[in-house]
Amino acid sequence: EEMIRALLNAPADLVMLVDIHGIVLEANDAAARRFDMRIDKFVGSIIWDLLPAEQSKFRKAHADRVFETGSPVRVEDEQAGTWFDNIVYPVHDAQGETVSVALLARDITHRKQMEAKLRRSLEETERGQQMLLVLSQVTQAVQRAKTPEEIYQTIGEGIASLGYDAAVFTPAANQAYLIPAYMTYDPSDLQAAEKMTGFSTESDRLPVVDGGLVEQVFAAKKAVYSAEPERYMSQVLPASVGPLIEQLTSSMGIERVIHAPLVVGDEILGLLVVTGSDLREADTQAMSVFASQTAISLENVRLFQEARTWAAELEGRVAERTGELASANMELEAALADRKKVEDTVRRSREDTLRSYRLLLALSQAAETVQRARTSEEVFRTIGDQVAGLGYR
Repeated sequence: EEMIRALLNAPADLVMLVDIHGIVLEANDAAARRFDMRIDKFVGSIIWDLLPAEQSKFRKAHADRVFETGSPVRVEDEQAGTWFDNIVYPVHDAQGETVSVALLARDITHRKQMEAKLRRSLEETERGQQMLLVLSQVTQAVQRAKTPEEIYQTIGEGIASLGYDAAVFTPAANQAYLIPAYMTYDPSDLQAAEKMTGFSTESDRLPVVDGGLVEQVFAAKKAVYSAEPERYMSQVLPASVGPLIEQLTSSMGIERVIHAPLVVGDEILGLLVVTGSDLREADTQAMSVFASQTAISLENVRLFQEARTWAAELEGRVAERTGELASANMELEAALADRKKVEDTVRRSREDTLRSYRLLLALSQAAETVQRARTSEEVFRTIGDQVAGLGYR
C-alpha cells in the first residue's frame, strides 16, 4: 500500500480511482489539494459532487462511456481558467468487467496559453501580410493617379477593403486648420454626426490645437496609434459637443485610430486618419510607410500639374509670340509692297521726265532748223525728220 501511495504521489498530475458511482477509491495528494481537501477526507467522497456542474456533467459522461465500452477516453476541458488533459482508463476485474476507472488529469494551461499565443501570432502575421499586400496594391494604384482627388479616392477604397474607414485632411497654408478632403464614412453617419455636432465636413475646418495630438503628429512627422478617439475629437470639436463625443464615436464605429502624416521632406501635405474596431498598434508602422508612399505620389502629382501648367503657359506664350511675329511679318510685307509701289512710281516719273526732256530738245532743234528753211517743203521735211527721230510718225 505504501508503494502504491508513493507511485500515486510521484507525478504532479491529478490521479484518482473512482467506481461507477463516482466514489473516490484512491487518489494522490495533488488531486486532494486541487479540491482543498485532506487525502483522508477526499478518498470516499463523490467526485462529481466536487466539480462545477458543467464540468461534472462533461467528465461524468466520459467516465460512463468508459464503463460501458471498456475503452479508454482522452479529452480536454477547462475549469476556472485552468485547462486539463484528461485520461479516463478502465480497470477490469478477473472476469474482464470494468469495475472502476482511473482518472488522470494533467494541467496543460501553459501549453494552451502558448498555443493561443502562437495562434494569435499566426493570425496577426497573416493579417499583417494581408494588410501589406493590400497597401502595396493601393500604393501601385496611387502612383498611376493624375490628380490629388484620384489619390484620395484610391486610398479610401483600399483602406475600406481592409474593413476600416479613412479620412484625408489637407492643412491650411498656416497649418492652423485641417480641411476635409475625402472620407469613406457612410453618408448617413456623417449626416447624423453633423446634426449632432453642427460640424459640416463640406464647409467647416478642424483646428490644429497647440500641443494637441495632430500638432504632435505633425511635429514628430510619424504615425501615432490611439485607442482613445474621444481624446482627439474633444480637441477639434466645440466644447459644447463634449458630452456627446462618446456617443458620436460609438455611432460611427470609431474605436481605435491611427494618425499618419503625409510628409515629403519637411513639407506636410496632409493627414491620413484610419479608424476601425480591430486596428492594432502593430499596424502603425505599415500605415506610416503607406502614408509616406502616398505623400510622394501627391508630391509627384503636384509637380506634374505644375509642369503641365508651365507647359501650357509656355505654349500660350509661344503662340502669342508667333502671332506677334506673323503680324509684324504682314506689316513688313505691306511696307515692302508700298515701297515697291513708290519705287515704280518714281521710276515711271523719271522715265516720263526724261522722255519729255528729249521731246523738248528735239522740238527745240526742229524749231531752229525750221527757221532756216526757205520753202514750205523744207519746213515740212524738217518737222517730219525730227518727229521720226523721236520714234513717232
